[in-house]
This record gives sequence, structure tokens and C-alpha cells, in this order.
Amino acid sequence: HVSFLLVCLAHPFASPHLWHLLGNTEPRFLSHVWERQPLHVHHPESHFTYLLQSAELDFLINNSVSVFSESDGLLNTKDVRIVKHTRINGDIWSSAIPSSQDKSEGVDVVDLKLLHQAFRRGFTLVVNRMDVRWPSIHNLCGNLSQFFELATSANLYFTPADAQGFHAHFDEMETFIVQLEGQKEWTLYYPPVPLPRIDQKYKPTAADLPKITKTFRLSPGSMLYIPRGLIHSAHTLPHTFSMHLTVGVEPEYRIWETVFHLALDATENALLDTPLTLATHTYTTLTRRGLLHLWIRSLANRYLRLRHALACTRKLSVATLYQEYTELWPLFEAQLPLSVKCNDSTLMQWVSNPTAVDAKELAHVLAVLAQSEPASFDLKMFKDTAAEFAKTAHTRDHFVLVLTRFHTIVADEDRERNTTDHHHYTRHVTKQQSSLEALNPTQQCTQP
Repeated sequence: HVSFLLVCLAHPFASPHLWHLLGNTEPRFLSHVWERQPLHVHHPESHFTYLLQSAELDFLINNSVSVFSESDGLLNTKDVRIVKHTRINGDIWSSAIPSSQDKSEGVDVVDLKLLHQAFRRGFTLVVNRMDVRWPSIHNLCGNLSQFFELATSANLYFTPADAQGFHAHFDEMETFIVQLEGQKEWTLYYPPVPLPRIDQKYKPTAADLPKITKTFRLSPGSMLYIPRGLIHSAHTLPHTFSMHLTVGVEPEYRIWETVFHLALDATENALLDTPLTLATHTYTTLTRRGLLHLWIRSLANRYLRLRHALACTRKLSVATLYQEYTELWPLFEAQLPLSVKCNDSTLMQWVSNPTAVDAKELAHVLAVLAQSEPASFDLKMFKDTAAEFAKTAHTRDHFVLVLTRFHTIVADEDRERNTTDHHHYTRHVTKQQSSLEALNPTQQCTQP
């Protein structure tokens, strides 16, 4: 505690909850590790035992309700599932076993007997959304979400000895692996997929996997941070099971690219006409402005800095954020399509690149434009829109407007998500408390 207080004096962003995960590495985490490289931290063996113990797992599952369906509160395969590393057609995949089906609701319902049988056959038990099922994990994720200003959730993975649940893959979120019990060996593959978007998902085949690897062995008290886009796999050792928690911090659309989408919308005073969600401020606007959104997206494919997460923005001054914005602005100003000719081939020259929006998507936009604005869409109007964007979007006043709008949308999204999560968390706490009260005093387990 004294060490943490000393860090707070030197590092104003210090968070006791991040400190609990990262220990002495916390002060340099945001500036040197976040979104850049993995980090392995060792803590005492009992460091994370307060979060959950395997002896509490039966109580947790028996007293959980569905987060994904309100029908009778029955757990389904989105809540709890069993997976195993499987070879199909010469390649490795993760497969799930079937569960019984609730015919009245048409959803797969978790069969607890089947879970136990499958675990003995080498399957990994996955419990999703632990952040709304268990108080200690709920508190951890809530505090991390408040610190990062990004959505945070947690899943639990319980794997038998000498087994593997998932094939090598990457995540579109920043991940903290918290080892609760047993041991697990993790393999990281380099180079990573650089800062993938939320919609950039694919399964790398065995042939696709990079050849450079790094291995970490996690034991109780260990924490491994894996930045998004870094391909990884994990397996247990022959002599021990593993139970770990994966805490995911999700940037989603809260990246610098979105700020420029908002800045473009603000140029035409369109902010009040668009839905209050960051996901809608993208290239899906099928107007002449929509083509500029495509152009912004293509630039973000080329320049990694535009895909960095906007974390902890409320802890930063407007001046600091505006400085970074102005450093990014030359990327746009130098490549504004002011001289583009209105035909497919020349538009593709500035929209398309090896990782950008594909030709089919652009062709769809052009087709909609031809139907919706055949008279109004011409080269001059398109160039005028781009010129107006170049003239106003880089000014401080415009940025303050955009930042205010960004924070308003973020607050609305967070409020809606927190309301939903609180509802699910209350359902779980109520059921768990009722179950505890129904037990005889001599049978009661430790209250979660």
C-alpha cells in the first residue's frame, strides 16, 4: 500500500485495480506496454484467490441465469459452453458438443450432467460474462472499465490436464489473463495482426501461423497481458488442470479513426441527425460524405496510429488530445481526394489498398449513390465537401465540438450498458443469496 501511494504521487493515472494486476509495472503500462507488447507478471500464489476458487464453481453454475436470454433464466450455450481442440480436414479447429434443446423456446440449454462428462473427456468449460455473475469479478471489471473508459468483461476457462480448448487465434480486445488455479502454457506468435478492428476477424490456419513464437507458463498468481491482434494459443500440462480468468478491455469503435469520422460529420452539421452510437459514424453513410468516410477508413488501414484506442481520455486535457489530433491531421490533409474523378477506377486508387475496403463494398456504395443522388452527386459537390472538411476540421474549435460529441456518445453507450449489466448482476446476486439462505447453517459455503 505504501508503494502504491508513492506511485500515485509520481503517476497521476495510477489505479489500485490496475496495480493489483500489474504490480510494479503499472506506472509504465500505458506509455510502454498498452497496445504494444505482452507483459508477464508474477504475484504470490494466493494473490488472486479472492476472485474465485474451483470449489465454488458448482455453486456458480447451479445459481447462474442466462445473460443472453430471459426465458426462465435457463443457461444456454452462449452462457456456458464446452470446447475442445479438434482436427478437421487436416487443420485444427475448436468444436463444441451439443446440449439439450428447450423445445418451448427453441434455444440450446446447458445440460450440467453433460458438462461433467465432457470435462472428463478433455473438453474445456467456458463460462461467459463472469463480470455479471460473481461479485468479486464484477467489481474488478467495473473498476477497470471506469479507469480505461472502455467496456470490460470477463470469461472463465476451466481446462482438464493435458488438453487444449481453442486453436491459435487473435482477439480484437486488450486481454488480461489471470491464472487462478493450476498451470497453463501459452504460446504467442509474431508478428501480430496490427491493432485489428472489431469487425476484422478470421481464423488463421496452421499454415498461416507466424514462425516466431514466445512461450509463457502461468501458475497461480500469474498475470499475462496480451495486446489485441497478437495470435496466441494455450494448453494445460499433463499433470495439472487449469482455471483462469480472461478479462477483456474492448476498444470497439473508441479509436482515433472514429474521431475523424465524427469530424467529417460535423463539417456538414450532421451530428444531430445521426443516431447516438459510435458505430454509425462510419462509411455506412451512403452519400458523397459516405465516400469520404470510405477514404478515412482506408487511411486508417494504412496508418496504425489511427487505430489506437482512445483510453482514459477524460483524464487527459483537451490540449493534450488536440495535440495528438493535429499530429494525425497531416495524414488526411496530404491525401484529400480533391482532384478525384468520379469513376470507379480512379476512386479505387485512393480508397483501395491491400487491407482496405474491398471492391465489392465500394461498388455497392457507388451503386446506391447512382440511385439515390443521380442529379446531385457530381465532381464539384464532392470536391467541395472534401475542401470544407480540409478547411474546418483541423481547427481547435471544431475539435472541441467533436470531442464533446464523442464524450456524449460514450456516456450514453456506457449508461445503457451499465444499466443492462446491473440488471443481470442483480439477478445473479438475488439467486445466489436465495440459494445460500435455503441451505442449513452447517451446509452453507462461503458467501461469494
